[in-house]
Amino acid sequence: MSRATGVKSRLSRYEGAWEAINRLIRSGGSWSGFERNCFFSGAGDSSFVNQSAVSGLDYLEDGRGLAVWDYDRDGDPDLLVKNRNAPQVRILRNDSRAASHRLKVRLEGSRSNRQGVGARVVIRHGGKSRVKELRAGSGFLSQNSPELFFGIGASLKVDSLEVAWPSGLVQVFRDLPADREVFLREGAKKPSLRPFGQRSGQASAPSAPVFSRASPDSRRVWLLDPVTLPGLQLRDLAGKRSSLLKYRGAPLALNLWSPECSSCVLELSEWKKERSASGSRLPALIVTGESNRGAEKTAELVRKAGFPAAFAGPEDLLALSVLVEEVVRWPRGLRLPCTLLLNSAGDLVRIYGRYPRGSAGAAGERTSFSREILLLGLVPKRIPAWRVLPGGRPAGLWPRGF
Repeated sequence: MSRATGVKSRLSRYEGAWEAINRLIRSGGSWSGFERNCFFSGAGDSSFVNQSAVSGLDYLEDGRGLAVWDYDRDGDPDLLVKNRNAPQVRILRNDSRAASHRLKVRLEGSRSNRQGVGARVVIRHGGKSRVKELRAGSGFLSQNSPELFFGIGASLKVDSLEVAWPSGLVQVFRDLPADREVFLREGAKKPSLRPFGQRSGQASAPSAPVFSRASPDSRRVWLLDPVTLPGLQLRDLAGKRSSLLKYRGAPLALNLWSPECSSCVLELSEWKKERSASGSRLPALIVTGESNRGAEKTAELVRKAGFPAAFAGPEDLLALSVLVEEVVRWPRGLRLPCTLLLNSAGDLVRIYGRYPRGSAGAAGERTSFSREILLLGLVPKRIPAWRVLPGGRPAGLWPRGF
């Protein structure tokens, strides 16, 4: 009996330790002691040079997965990095100067597997040869795109390109021009060639990293699946019970704020102005703690904001905080102001880590929060995965020869 009790005690301490570690990570801690990422480039003589700092890729995040792909289809490899902490995903675009010519090869099997996994490609140019094999599984929880990248220096063409397919078929293609995407179908007599797109970004100095950081307004996340809110026991300004059920049938913006939070007060004022200018009729409810309900300051701020107010008890506020922390895993948990966007069924579909003011689009036009809500009725029940990518798409200068 005592032995069983001891086992239970040890398990409890073990589980408690893991819970403490998870809370440390979510509050901004690190699994690896804030070790910087490393980046090495080939020197051309079977050695490598550490260019982590000069490339700007030495982030402090806890990197886990890494995949190589041609994000902008300009022929050079870009990176997709998955981190343990925030930002959980970084898309790093290769903006290094075109110091050499290159070739990108994509395969399609017929007798072999569809993607040509296991195929061996040998290119020869200027008396040199390079060999690469298309593989599945390129790293921890990661898979590179099924493309092979070749740098060919000053050569304007590839003398020969040889493909040894998994089926045993060997094909040789000669005199292929440089700076092309080469599509090879198993058994086809000729490859399909396509010039690369225009190179993205033009760095002014090859030694300076150029990374654009995500703006603070980018902390907005679509959920892959709607999440049911916990049952909230809310009260209005007069102390009467208030329920979210009366808002069912239309989207609702649930704004979490505090009278003591200057950013909350300022942003409620800006939200009121934007709604007035846009003519939006989106129902909105501002929610703060029950302890603020009787204060004259709270009543005055609610009156100025012009939105219906509700007050939640400590347990309800804790439930909302845990919900946000569990769903998006932002470090340091819930920070005010925070807006929860509910669909017509009352389920959570989007979270804004800051006030959802308008943000400049790619073409310079502003996309307002109210206009974004108008699209909610067109949003499918399952939001495309790319919509949940946090941050922007940092552009970076990479070293020559990568």
